[in-house]
Amino acid sequence: MKKQALALIAAATLTGGLLYGQESSAERARMEEAVAKLKAALRNVEPSEGRLGVTGAVVRNQPYSAEAMTETTQTLADGTHIHQQSSYTLYRDSEGRMRRESGGEAVISDPVAGVSYSLNIRRQTARAMPLVKLAGKVSEAAAKEEARRLSVVVMPGENPEKKEASVENLGTQVIEGVPAEGTRTTVTIPPGSIGNDRAIQIVSERWYSPELQIVVMTRHIDPRNGETVYRLTNIRRSQPDQALFEVPAGYQTVTAKD
Repeated sequence: MKKQALALIAAATLTGGLLYGQESSAERARMEEAVAKLKAALRNVEPSEGRLGVTGAVVRNQPYSAEAMTETTQTLADGTHIHQQSSYTLYRDSEGRMRRESGGEAVISDPVAGVSYSLNIRRQTARAMPLVKLAGKVSEAAAKEEARRLSVVVMPGENPEKKEASVENLGTQVIEGVPAEGTRTTVTIPPGSIGNDRAIQIVSERWYSPELQIVVMTRHIDPRNGETVYRLTNIRRSQPDQALFEVPAGYQTVTAKD
């Protein structure tokens, strides 16, 4: 799923680069549509704690709240810069319940009750859905391998066998008051692999907190698509208000069918 989202980002970027500078209103509309798809796809490349409704291993006794932000910056061939940004607030209580809130909407994931709620704060409505449970518990080594695999993005027309990847341990540093372990994955596309006359390097950084079991920052740089940065700020380790993980009184609740 994440590969598909990244491929969509690449397609939107390519479309925007080709259409930029053309005069017809139809082409400008197509470029705007490509940028809209890019913004939508960004929501799917964030770490899993930013996407609720699926539960695997539940993290207990490590409550926190934080502001999350995803930014992407692209530079077109004529020097024009395109900057996209999305932000939201994350909460987790000591029982592993999660809440993500942004723009008048919120999603609550309650692994204790086995249900998630999609809230429309303006309309005061709630949609209840059963949580999708992942089979088994993913080991730390498997999680790191999956992160490395997902950083090697295959673009249309590329041969994945021609890519060369290296992983570097960046040690530990404190980010927003939280110790985090860093890794840097560098993928090199040799000259001639996709018609390129020089080697292309794609660099991904990931900073993970073993204590909180969350990703606190990622940075992905691809010369073809630009730079995407995800980060948590204002991390607070106190227990959030329990009311944040409940449907407020007076909301109309609809239960989704399986």
